[in-house]
Amino acid sequence: MKKAITKELSEVEKQENKEICQLLKLLEEKENEIVESQRKIENIKQNASDLQAFLAFKQLEKDVYLNDEFLQSPFDKHTIKQYSLIYQPNATLQNFVFNVETFGKVLIETKQHDTILTTSKRKQAQMTVKEAKSTSIDDISLKLHMTINGTGNYVFGCCMLPDNKTIFTNHYSNSLRNLKKDGSFDCDLNTSHSTYDVECINKDTLVVTSGNSSSKCIDIVDIKYNRVNKNIPLDLFAYAIAGTDGGLFYSGKETGIKMINLQDETVRQIVREEKLPEDCYIATFANNIYQTKSTEHFVICHDLKGNRQWTFKKDNVLKYPVGISVDNNGNVFVVGCHSQNVVVVSADGKKHKEVLSSKDGLSNPWSLHYDRSTNQLLVANVHSSAFIYDCV
Repeated sequence: MKKAITKELSEVEKQENKEICQLLKLLEEKENEIVESQRKIENIKQNASDLQAFLAFKQLEKDVYLNDEFLQSPFDKHTIKQYSLIYQPNATLQNFVFNVETFGKVLIETKQHDTILTTSKRKQAQMTVKEAKSTSIDDISLKLHMTINGTGNYVFGCCMLPDNKTIFTNHYSNSLRNLKKDGSFDCDLNTSHSTYDVECINKDTLVVTSGNSSSKCIDIVDIKYNRVNKNIPLDLFAYAIAGTDGGLFYSGKETGIKMINLQDETVRQIVREEKLPEDCYIATFANNIYQTKSTEHFVICHDLKGNRQWTFKKDNVLKYPVGISVDNNGNVFVVGCHSQNVVVVSADGKKHKEVLSSKDGLSNPWSLHYDRSTNQLLVANVHSSAFIYDCV
């Protein structure tokens, strides 16, 4: 049907185009005759006598009449027409249109589908959002990934780096021990004071507290060049530290939890607690600050304004809690130094589960770090050894 209509349209166009070309040719010839007549008139005006001009104009008058009659004839004979392309529908099709009210219905069909999110950052890395796993602590299990030896002595802080290296504070050696991703020795970074806790705030930077050192400071350490880039003096002993370069929280003996801005070094009180012992660790996640209170066997959750959200205490399960870290679901992993274990507490503080014990090699465990990017848990004993577990 389409080919037939196109063919018919082409034939009509060809015929009408032929007639238009013939008319244009005749008009062009008459145009040349008129131009010639105009030239003769100018020549007569300049050179002819009155008698010659009279006779010539009489002849020209006759020619003008004939040309005018020719120009008028196409209109009188309806040779020049206005054309419009119209469509005359088939009567059967018209009846079909009148009889059929709709061609169908528009419906929406839904089904489950995996969503793919893309970002232009770096090389358009893709991330597939999978169905969320259960956040229940009953589903949490740990699988030993690696045993690390040679972490040093009096390890009160530890963390995992983006390149899978590990860092351990050696408190009385005034140093940080850097181990390669296979657990072998890389280097020791010496500081001018004791090292207590450590936090990786971006891929190139560590922050280190001085503990009970007389220096009373926080060091900013360049991982790439293994050097202390900056020393921030404080007015108190700083022990545990957690957060990011956007805002760091640290615990001060007998003062509570404070927040420091690394840009202008301003300090703000978050939780005031005059009886806070030194062996109290902190972690941050979402809009909460998590704190251990070792001598009273407490785990406490605060909001960012310092308001207490919940308290967990079961000293028959968790004794002398120190190191603390939080997974991607808000579950809280806590080291019990005297109970020789690691306990995970649910995000609401209502449930708990022991996930590691002395049977797993824990001997005076003190610090831990949960890497949310790899879902791995680093647990360090006070002396010599540590373990990396895959959370499955």
